[in-house]
Amino acid sequence: MSRSSLFPILATCCLLLLSGGKALGQIDIDKQLRDRIIAPDSLLNDDTDADRHGTLESYYLTGRTGDLRPAPLDTLKLNSFRREHIEGRSIAESYLGTYAGPYQSKVYFDQPIDQWGDFYYLAPYFHLLRRGTMARYFDTKVPYTFLSVQKLGGSNELEQLLHALFTTNLGPNVNLGGEAEIDKANGVYNNTASQALTYRIFGSYTKGRYELFAEVGNTNVINQENGGITDMRYISNVEEIAGGRRTLLPRDIPTRYKSTWNSASYGRGRLHHRYRLGRYREYDKDGKLIEAPKTPLKDEVAKQDSLPAAPEVAALPDSLAAPPEAPKEQKILRRSAPPKDTGDEDNNEEKDEVVKKVFIPVTSIFHDLTIERGSHEFVSQDPALLDRFKEKYIPKQEGMKYYPYDRFSSSTISNTVGVELMEGFHKWAKMGISAFASFDYQINKQPLILPEDAERLDLPYEEQGSKLHSTLVGGRIKSDSFKHLKWYVQGHVGIEGYRAGEIDVRGNVDLRMKLLKRDVILSGNGLFLNTVPPYFLEHFKSTFHAWDRDLKNTQRLRLGADLTIPATESHLFVRAETIQQPYQVDSVSFQPIQHEGNVRVISAGFDQALRWRFVNLETSFVWQSSSDSYVTPMPEFAAYANLYFSGLIAKVMTLQVGVDAKWHSKYMAPYYEPTTQMFTPQDKILIGGDAPMMTAYANFHLKRARVFVRYYNVGAQLFKPNHFTMPYYPTYPSQVQFGVVVDLKN
Repeated sequence: MSRSSLFPILATCCLLLLSGGKALGQIDIDKQLRDRIIAPDSLLNDDTDADRHGTLESYYLTGRTGDLRPAPLDTLKLNSFRREHIEGRSIAESYLGTYAGPYQSKVYFDQPIDQWGDFYYLAPYFHLLRRGTMARYFDTKVPYTFLSVQKLGGSNELEQLLHALFTTNLGPNVNLGGEAEIDKANGVYNNTASQALTYRIFGSYTKGRYELFAEVGNTNVINQENGGITDMRYISNVEEIAGGRRTLLPRDIPTRYKSTWNSASYGRGRLHHRYRLGRYREYDKDGKLIEAPKTPLKDEVAKQDSLPAAPEVAALPDSLAAPPEAPKEQKILRRSAPPKDTGDEDNNEEKDEVVKKVFIPVTSIFHDLTIERGSHEFVSQDPALLDRFKEKYIPKQEGMKYYPYDRFSSSTISNTVGVELMEGFHKWAKMGISAFASFDYQINKQPLILPEDAERLDLPYEEQGSKLHSTLVGGRIKSDSFKHLKWYVQGHVGIEGYRAGEIDVRGNVDLRMKLLKRDVILSGNGLFLNTVPPYFLEHFKSTFHAWDRDLKNTQRLRLGADLTIPATESHLFVRAETIQQPYQVDSVSFQPIQHEGNVRVISAGFDQALRWRFVNLETSFVWQSSSDSYVTPMPEFAAYANLYFSGLIAKVMTLQVGVDAKWHSKYMAPYYEPTTQMFTPQDKILIGGDAPMMTAYANFHLKRARVFVRYYNVGAQLFKPNHFTMPYYPTYPSQVQFGVVVDLKN
């Protein structure tokens, strides 16, 4: 049985086991969240899940403190063709062609803020990882299942993707679920095959005083590297280099490398739980608080009673007065008034009314345990790679099947304990405050000889690495109590260990107001980071690269503002950032170095939708500028437009037919270097500025099923092909792609 025939069997087994759909990484999260929160129901006519509002909630946990923040689902009828594709993550991007391959947005503020994190080998695959906003939890009254299957290209360049998610509540307090994502791609060009498997299992328990959230998951990626095509004229001017031939098949174009692979894995487990202290309050059937009878003042009691007043006794705290096993909300019978002796036995019966007994948390104590492990391997059997890099820092051992064979790993255990004063326990408690302390332990490893080779050749095992620890303290303040104003600020500082001196402060604010009698939302966000250089940026040794240096901390100040007008479907934004002593990659040695001085980046743009009857035009535009285009390369302009016709067929099926196009200005785009997996600056080749990349599509929606067909890069049939995402990495030629998305209600 061939490998290609195994994929449908594996996909079918996963569907049967998980019953589930996709943890969507390429949704327009910001847009959907804004629409869900502030738009009236009349503006949600493209939402397939309107009948489930109030019965399905999704959210993610913030780092360390474990606050619940909303994480919307993909329930939009339109534009499924774009959200299901890797290019749907941004309006301009650099990538190798397959969904599981390395990826980087060309819009600076769309790039991950921690791309130089503790294990930077994971940065090119951040779109595959289930962490942060992608690690979602659910609360649903009916089981929720989401399925997505996509197929791209013909048999030789076939790429198949399966996304699955299933979650259900086991009673009102327990939720369990799982998600999986499988991608297998042969690649259009030679030596570009990739495959990835991601899975995650999660659950939560919330009842009364105790809450618990737990998850475990893993991502494994294997990416074949070709280093790009040998000459860009095979795409831009094929007649000049191919002996007069006007076209070449992608498989006929030679590439730099063969039999070379990068692989990475990321595993994550998290346990967050808290115990809440508080009191129970009683509410009548109309939802009004039932106040306890007031105790007479001592002077009034003394006047009415000749006996001396009893000595004061301190009242027990409310958290001790209520039994711990009492439920969060409990219906009880309350006597409305004492019985009166009226002579009528029927009237002497107690009059009862149903009231609610609700637990009001005042303080909570929480603990968070997060374990993360990243690993990376780079292997090759290609002599061309050895010819390119003359100097070898790790010698080849006798009998090695692969050379180079480089391995790296980093593991982190983070324990956080904290206390929180809850928001809303009193009418004056308009914000929540928490304080925490974190204890981190990190292990980094770089084997200089493989354990199996050391045992086989009877050589001593050599390894370099580190065991680091640090202590951080921090806090968080937030407020969701005001109708038109919400804000959130969290930060920490390192006080001991390898992160001593580190500062991380992030915050955002949302203000809802009226402008020309229309609802608008004004949002602001900012962060300040003083980041300690990670271990592998200071100490590194592989077959082709080695360095050992002391780097300085990097400071980063970022500010941003957004204005959203739901009624006109308008969104305007501005971003600015200053970085002091940023890291960059040297274009000659391919080693990361530190830039001395400051780099400033500023960006502005808008998203706007225009609609007239069945004609729709959705546009996005970004302008961005950097004070040093070599340290932070980016196109100055990037634009996206989507023109389509939409309407109902037989009053039940939504049809969307259109063409979208994306374009960015010329700039010195970074080159992806396979031996380091870094996007490396260069100053010789301009990318962009040509005819726009165009795609024709048809999108169908019927009840909870969405089907789309797209003809990718249709512009190649109209204009001379000359599209590259990076130097030596061309975009795919014209091809047909289709997919199915199903959202099962129960």
